[in-house]
Formats: sequence, structure tokens, C-alpha cells
Amino acid sequence: MSTEPSIDDKNKIESLTKDFCSALVISPNLIKGLTKGKYYKIVEALDVAVEELKVLAEQPLLDLYKSHYLKKHSVTSLDVKFAQIDSVFSSQVKWGLAIKKDSEQKRQAEKIGQELKALSTAIVRSFEENSTAFYRKYRWAEITKLKLSEKYIDKVVANPGQFRENYCRLEELGPHEQAKEEPGLHKKVKKELGLHEKASIVQQVLDDPVFFERVYLTLDLGVADLSDLRSYIEKALTDPELFTKAYKYLKEFGLHQFKYINLLLNDFEGFKKNCEYLADFQSGRFAPYTKEIIVNSALFTQGYECLKALELNQPENIDKLLGGLALFAGNYQRLEKLGFSLNPERVKKMLDNLESFDQDYPSLQKLHAVYDGLTAKIENNQLKVHGLTGGSSIMFKGQLRCVPKGVSKIWEQVADDEGNFKWMDDADVALTQAKAQADQRQGFRGLTAVSMFFFFGSYRDSETKELYKEISGLLAS
Repeated sequence: MSTEPSIDDKNKIESLTKDFCSALVISPNLIKGLTKGKYYKIVEALDVAVEELKVLAEQPLLDLYKSHYLKKHSVTSLDVKFAQIDSVFSSQVKWGLAIKKDSEQKRQAEKIGQELKALSTAIVRSFEENSTAFYRKYRWAEITKLKLSEKYIDKVVANPGQFRENYCRLEELGPHEQAKEEPGLHKKVKKELGLHEKASIVQQVLDDPVFFERVYLTLDLGVADLSDLRSYIEKALTDPELFTKAYKYLKEFGLHQFKYINLLLNDFEGFKKNCEYLADFQSGRFAPYTKEIIVNSALFTQGYECLKALELNQPENIDKLLGGLALFAGNYQRLEKLGFSLNPERVKKMLDNLESFDQDYPSLQKLHAVYDGLTAKIENNQLKVHGLTGGSSIMFKGQLRCVPKGVSKIWEQVADDEGNFKWMDDADVALTQAKAQADQRQGFRGLTAVSMFFFFGSYRDSETKELYKEISGLLAS
């Protein structure tokens, strides 16, 4: 690869320019010929080009680009400036030779002119090659797009290899342009900026590359959605203290991987609050559940506060909660539907039997639907009893109410002695017995001569028959 033009090259182009001008104007009064004659503008243009080339070529490439970048009013790019200078040498030499009459002096000027143009072009090509290498070394195009300040440019220059590596890491996380087909068009679209396109992120990486390295090494690069990684890095760089705190804490439990650090970065205050909940108990008792508390932080908070409200937040109950956070959350919602969520005994029973309650719930749900239906009919006096022997008494909201015998049998399966829905020990058995009662009484029992003679006899009307059919349907699997 070519190097920057040597001092000899810079001096030589100045010397060749003077020789070319002298060859054009050979007269007794050379000075007058150069300043007043027909070659005046050519000489002037070549002199300006020499001076501009000397100014540009004498500076180290880094200083040249840096000073040009930091100038607020710089418009013409450096590569264009060099190309313009080369064009001046080529055009002015060509013009000068064109108006020079054929002579020995012209042939001498042609020889010098060819050498001058060749040297000018060589200097420009050398600059272009060095410029390409410079852009690669410092990612200069990206620096200019990001509009980094001099402070950050100096940091890039201090360790360009490190900057290139870290910039590439950000770049690889996307998002990447995707081709989008449209009728007659083929456009590349990208919905969001990548981290490498955000000046604030790149500056944070330059401010503390060691910290960025630590964050990057925790990434799980195998994840399907790279947006999670971008969000993770952005959060870590925005709050290094939080990342360090989370990393240090999780490392004690061997959980200092992307998945768990990311969860803490999303809700460290929630995790901290959960730890405070457990701080009053024996030190280390809940250490085995650290992963569970991190992964299901919201579920633990919700579960713990439920237990605390019911004065059930003893260590043994928290152990059971942590052993089945998701199951407890689902079961607690079911208890709410059954009307048991504010009953400490019922919640404790559910906590002690998380899996069995989960299995019993379908039957309990059906029985509760029957209970709700019967409750509505009893409240509205819709259950008809025919004859003195046609009904049985049940307890309903602190009062005895007379209902059809079949209804009383079913009520025994779904309600306790006070008339509240009950959580039976074996919900499946209760459902089977209640359904048997409903199935047995779906048949029509009409008014007979005997029942008419004995007014206390009973019979089953069509509405009651329909009720049993409805109950049977609710209890069906």
C-alpha cells in the first residue's frame, strides 16, 4: 500500500511547476512574461494548486481529517479537494501547451508537463489509498455520521482496534435492513436505529470499554429476538451501577447469565422488595428459591401480599408458595371465583394442596355453578313444593327454607350447614352424587288419585323437572 507523499515529492512538484512555467515563457524578461503575458492565469492557477497541495499533503492524515471534521463550515470533502487539485494541474498544463507555438521550448514544456501531471496524479492516488485505509482503521464514516465530539474522536484514536471490535459488536446486533417488495420497487427498510447508530450508546462504550466488554460477554447470542439483546445493552450502559449490582448479586448464586441479569434490570426494585419480604426470616432459608423469585418476581410479590393480608406469611407457607408460584396464582384466582379468597382457612387449605385443588377445581366449578343457580331460584321463590311431603327444609342465609326433596339432596352436596358453598373433601364424589339426584328426578311424576285424596301427597311439575335437567347438564363432563 502506498504511503503518504514524501517531502521530496512535495518539493519536486513545486520545482516542476516552476520549470514548466519557465519553459512556457522564455523571454528576456521572464518575470514580466509570467505576470503580464498570456500565460498569467495559467501560472497563477498552478501556483495556487501547489500551495493548496502543500498545505494538505504536509499534514498527517489523522490531523488533516480531524481538523477538517471539526471545522463548522467545511463543505468540500478532502478527497474532492485532492481531485480538484489534480484536475487543475492536468487542465492548466494542457491549456498552456495548447497555446504554445511549436518550438524546442514547447517540446521541453511538454516533457516537464507530463512529469508534473504524473506526479500530481501519483500524490492524489496515494492520498486516496491512505484515505481508504484511514476510514477502515477508525470507522471514520461512522464517526462523522454520529457527529462525535473531539473528546470521543481522541478516544477512538487512542485505541482504534478496540473501538472497531466494539462497534462491530453493536452493529451485529442489528436491526438489519430487510428487502421489501413493492410493485415496481425494491426498497430496503429498517424500522429502528441500531445501537451502533446511536451516538449516546457509542459514547458510553468509548467512556468505559471495559464495562461494555463485561456486559457483552454476558449476552446470549443464540436468542431468536436480537431486540432483547439491544434493550439489555442499552439498559446496562444507561445504568452501569444497577448492572454491576445485579451481576454481583447473581454471581453468588451462579446465576450471572443474560436471562437472569435481564430480569433484574427490568425490575430490580421489585426483586429488592421481595428480598426485603424474606429478610425477617432465617438467613439463607430461601436461597434455593433465588432463581424462582427472579423469574417470577411479580407472581411472588402478588402471592406474598395475599398471604400477608390473611396473616399466613409464615416461613413454612412461603416455602410452599415458592414451590409453586404459578400454580398458587392460578388457584388463588379460582378461589376468588368460588368466594374463598378472603377466607384464611380456605387459602391455607389450597396452599397445602396446590396440585389436588388444581385437579378438583373442574368439579368444584360445576358444583359452584349449580349452587349459584339454586341460590338465585331460592331467593326469587321459584322452587315449588307440592303437598306436605313434597319438600324438605334447608338452611339458606340463616333461615330455613322449604324446597323440593331432590333439590335438598343436591343442596347437601354443595352447601354447608349455614347455606354457604362448601369445599368438599372429594369434589368428584360430590359431583357424582349430585348428578345422580338430578338424573333420578328428571322423570315426570304426575298428580294421582291417591295424592289427590291425600292432599299431603306430592308430585313433580314440569318446571321442577326442567330444573333437574338443567342441573344434570351443568354437572355433565
